[in-house]
Amino acid sequence: MKFYRLHSPRSGYEMTILARSFEEAVEVFAELAGSGECELLGVEPLQFNPSLYIGVAEGRAFVGRFVPVGRGEYWLKPALNWQELEAEARACVEAQGGTLTEAGLYRCPPELAQRARFGQESGE
Repeated sequence: MKFYRLHSPRSGYEMTILARSFEEAVEVFAELAGSGECELLGVEPLQFNPSLYIGVAEGRAFVGRFVPVGRGEYWLKPALNWQELEAEARACVEAQGGTLTEAGLYRCPPELAQRARFGQESGE
């Protein structure tokens, strides 16, 4: 599994997709963006436990862990205490050159990851 960062030159839509192959990522992109026309911006290997990530969605930053949701698909599940960690997560996003106006995925520093709490279904 790898993260594929894809961009549609036509719509300007960008997203990071977790998939087994580039072809699978393009298929998911087409489903979500309405078009399979896209270019690859980057590929990064997935690092499961204990790696956590910071997700950005709808102007909010949250610490989360990938959990399987079926068919080889994964969802970034927010930590139970994500709101307590949000200000620091936001600062981490900005330090990595990100913004809260675009959905994205960012590295979570170990000191922030250690304070994230998850339920039993997340592997802890």
